Amino acid sequence: MAATKNNVTKFKKKHHINIGVIIFGVIIIYIICAVIMYFRSDTIVGYEVKEGSLSITNKYTAFALRNETIVSSNYSGYINYYVQEGTKAAYKDLIFTIDESNQLATFLNDNANQANTLTDKELNEVKNQIALAQKNQNDDNFNNTYHLKNDINSSLFKYANYVMFQNLEKITSQDFSDFVHFGYSDSSGIVTYYMDGYEQFTHASINASIFDTKNYKKEQFFNNDLVDIGEPIYKICNDENWQLVIKLNDIQTAQLANKTYVDVMFCDTANTSTLPIELVYLPDGVYGILSLRHSMLQYANERYVEIELLMDDETGLKIPLSSIVEKEFYMIPTEYIIKGGKNSKEGVLRLAYDDKGQATSEFVEVTIYSKLANEYYIDQTSLRIGDILIKEASTETFTVTKSGTLIGVYNMNKGYAEFKEISILYQNDEYAIVKPNTTYGLTVYDRIVLDANTVNENDFVYD
Repeated sequence: MAATKNNVTKFKKKHHINIGVIIFGVIIIYIICAVIMYFRSDTIVGYEVKEGSLSITNKYTAFALRNETIVSSNYSGYINYYVQEGTKAAYKDLIFTIDESNQLATFLNDNANQANTLTDKELNEVKNQIALAQKNQNDDNFNNTYHLKNDINSSLFKYANYVMFQNLEKITSQDFSDFVHFGYSDSSGIVTYYMDGYEQFTHASINASIFDTKNYKKEQFFNNDLVDIGEPIYKICNDENWQLVIKLNDIQTAQLANKTYVDVMFCDTANTSTLPIELVYLPDGVYGILSLRHSMLQYANERYVEIELLMDDETGLKIPLSSIVEKEFYMIPTEYIIKGGKNSKEGVLRLAYDDKGQATSEFVEVTIYSKLANEYYIDQTSLRIGDILIKEASTETFTVTKSGTLIGVYNMNKGYAEFKEISILYQNDEYAIVKPNTTYGLTVYDRIVLDANTVNENDFVYD
């Protein structure tokens, strides 16, 4: 019997789709994408707004403004002075002599037993000047070395001047009429022996360049200098009232705008005084003018005086400067803002056209960010430049063209970046104090984006 083959039919096995594996794969892909996006994007960090205070640094290099008169010589010869610099001379006091033959210098050298010697007090004054210069040394400003040289020369001149004063009686008792001319004061006042070109300065002359101390030059007059007719030889301040001028930035201007008096500390002595202050608004900036009726003797030979305004610490909402951003908005007259739509939201009526080309109006919801006088700051997402707005119950129209900038932060209370206007009262290098509870601004405990550069408005934010 022949063998028979068994016919075996093979069926292909069906592959069932595993939904669980697919879902798991999608989740893995999502997680990988999320991780990649997280590391490639800026990390958003929040900051909780709190009340705080800010210590403002108010140190200034003030410009001294005085009523100064330069006196010039009527003779040629060698000059010697008999009034100490920075002291007050009376009317008809002997201020100087001019020696045509230089014989007076020989007489003074023979009689000035103190001329080459400094007292301990005088030596300590010079040492203190050198120590202060070392403390304030700046490699980028070598000009300070010349200022130190002038200061020391001025001090030594003052001491030599004192020696001359000690010998005044001997000088006046001698007969030098043939070759010595005596110079007497025409009025009472404080005498100084330098010139710097600012003697004729007034309020009208004030500008930013006067605070450039790097280019400041001071010409000192010395004993036994050879002078010619018409050359300046000394100057006198007839009025003991003088002023200190300071340059103010926007924050400092706001800080001082409503003040008529301020407490001032003189940095070199730590002495304090309450002085009247006046703000002057000029084309190149704002300046504060402090008026004084004292200390002229101490600072008569100084054009620049280091001072500090002693202000109270300012309180308000304290926020980091990194949170602050500027944003541009459309400015719309307040009378064009109405309430409408399904939820009675704020918006405007904009000119539109129907399918037949007939003019009509449509309500456009807008977000108001601030109000200035009779205008609102409106977000730029709802309107466009050139849109024509219609005043309600009127035929008047307004074309959107004007824009303005607000300073603010991104509030993240609602889970997305929402711009909030702020009004800065004061600031230092790290923080600003802003006005609390403004209509469109911040309140205490609001959460804001720490670094405004990491988000755009309406971005979803979390931290």
